[in-house]
Amino acid sequence: MKPATTLRRVPLCRPLLAASIAVALAGCPSKTASPKPQGGGDPAASSGGAPSGGAAAPVLAAARQARDEGRLADAWALYQALLKDHPKAGEVPVALLESARVASTLGNKDGARKALEELAVMYPTHAAARDAKLLLASMDLEDGRTQEGVSGMRSALEQLPPKERAELSAKMGRALHDGGQHAGAVLPLATAEAAAPEGADKADLRALILQIVDGQLRFPEVLALREQLPTGPGYTRTLLTLKLARIYTHLGDDPRATEEFKAYLAAEPQGPFAPSAQQALSAIETRNTVSPNRLGVVLPASGKYAQTGERILTALKLGLESAVGEAIAKGQTNPPPTPVEVVVQDDTGGAEDAAKAVDILVQEHRAMAVVGAITTQGSRPAAMRAESARIPLLTLARREGLGEMGPFTYQLGLTDEHQAREVARIAVEMLGYKRIALLYPRLPKGVALLNAFWDEFEARGGAVAGVESYDHDETTFSAPVKKLVGRHYLEARGDYLACMAKSREMEQAYKRQKAAEGCKDEAAPVVDFDAIFIADYHKPAGLIAPALAFEDVFVGSDERALRQFKQATGATRVRQVQLLGTNGFNDKSFPVRGGKYVQGAVFVDGFNPNDGRPETLAFVKAFTQATGGVKPELREAQAYDAGRMLGAVFAQNPKSRAEFREKLSALKDFPGVCGPTTFDAQGTAVTPLHVFTIKGEAIIPAHLEPKSGG
Repeated sequence: MKPATTLRRVPLCRPLLAASIAVALAGCPSKTASPKPQGGGDPAASSGGAPSGGAAAPVLAAARQARDEGRLADAWALYQALLKDHPKAGEVPVALLESARVASTLGNKDGARKALEELAVMYPTHAAARDAKLLLASMDLEDGRTQEGVSGMRSALEQLPPKERAELSAKMGRALHDGGQHAGAVLPLATAEAAAPEGADKADLRALILQIVDGQLRFPEVLALREQLPTGPGYTRTLLTLKLARIYTHLGDDPRATEEFKAYLAAEPQGPFAPSAQQALSAIETRNTVSPNRLGVVLPASGKYAQTGERILTALKLGLESAVGEAIAKGQTNPPPTPVEVVVQDDTGGAEDAAKAVDILVQEHRAMAVVGAITTQGSRPAAMRAESARIPLLTLARREGLGEMGPFTYQLGLTDEHQAREVARIAVEMLGYKRIALLYPRLPKGVALLNAFWDEFEARGGAVAGVESYDHDETTFSAPVKKLVGRHYLEARGDYLACMAKSREMEQAYKRQKAAEGCKDEAAPVVDFDAIFIADYHKPAGLIAPALAFEDVFVGSDERALRQFKQATGATRVRQVQLLGTNGFNDKSFPVRGGKYVQGAVFVDGFNPNDGRPETLAFVKAFTQATGGVKPELREAQAYDAGRMLGAVFAQNPKSRAEFREKLSALKDFPGVCGPTTFDAQGTAVTPLHVFTIKGEAIIPAHLEPKSGG
């Protein structure tokens, strides 16, 4: 399985949040706004301070006047003078609160926090202490101390009368949301929503809560907020419960998703989201109701790929029969497995049809697992639907990275990039090559092969001497070959320029012309590489090889051809260049087309029908008989191995798709006709590739040994 996505904590507050909270507080009744003694009594005295109205009163009045006139620096200085000169005056608590607000406006966060903390600690029962606690909580939120900020707000809000608490909670929640503190906004908004009567205000609060919960919270925040809300019915709590159900569904945790969906439906059976919750719950139940011995297959049963689909299906069934029969014969399972039922859905080779085919196999046929799709176009959509349905899918497509799409997708198809990387490894470790030239068609496939080989070759210490491309329909290859060996831009070569200068010294015109023409022929090819990797099929490669020979580059390993080359060119030392490629070279016409120029070419493939192993011989025989004489190739061999692997899992009688997936992942070095296979952590098959070479007109296995120091 792939590791779960890591959720990172980010600061959830934005600047000016404290100012927003201050505005919210300013809209609420506050006894600290005008602390004038009434009726001969002094509220400050009952709060632990000395009676007001003494020497501190004029200083406080002057500070307020400076504040109201916008002279904030003067106001701050006057507040500080009062606190220093009259530390026991009854005006001190109010002066601390007002000075904190001025400091906050001036951007002096440290000064504001110091004043508020002193007020909250030294005068906890004073009416101003409530506002101080709320402002401190807002500053905690602004500084990213979410837990402290929310805790402080809740503590302060609990001291307010219900109506005032609800009003302030609503204003505070909106301020937090506007400041970007979405998680912090939920609890005060929930408090306000619960206390609000039915009407427009309650509807607005619910709309804002829905907006936050549905799209602005992370998984850990949803969990934490649900735990902080009172149990029982309540709009916000049930909404968080529904959100958790959807998150668990996305993560594939069906048991928890089922529990949360049922909890939501129990709390809100007639709620606005009840129909979608019931539908999601039914979908979970549907995908967890499976036919234990049914295998779905997605492949083209009609259209231009129908014949390919038919051959793959034949090989797949042969593999299933082989695996189940083998398990029964060995008595490996109890009870004995029943034959696997194969249900085929036609995708016609297209993307949309492939996705629909997976849906049908899951929803209507209750398949335990799926094989397919086999085409590049259909492979990704099919895998996406399989991941959504949490059903194991084994794809034979060659598209890179399919196994990385999720924990339920497995890739047995041999990708071009994997082949290119393996050829690069062989070039360095087995052949000892240090420098390589590259030729590729200007097509996505050619570019992908080129990059994969290039990266791997350089990573292993090799160097790329030259790179040239050509049109996908090129037939002559003269231009890219000339460029590759330095015979196209002759004006950039010193030896050619020296030769031309010498020819111009001749007196007679015809001799000058003849000498100039000879300069082109005398410009020897620059062969500073050991081999050429051709990122293409056998037909272009068969034409590139003689084009290289025409430019006086010896290609191949034919000794007789080498002697003839030396005689023709007069060269005593010749750097023999070899061709490298992928399974696009593996065609019986390649040695015939390329002749002496492709002798010794090295390439890889995923299947060797002539390896002589008993299991390979049995498969080739069975497939040939079943198809009326058709010889199996790589795709059919992979389908056969897929059938044997899936059959081995079916033989263990898994009860669920999750259990099936676990048993499929557990297969190690599974013996297949393509070779021993293991799925890596991303779900991609790791199977040794077969290495081939050309000798005469035959393609034979290449028996290579590691070079010393390679």
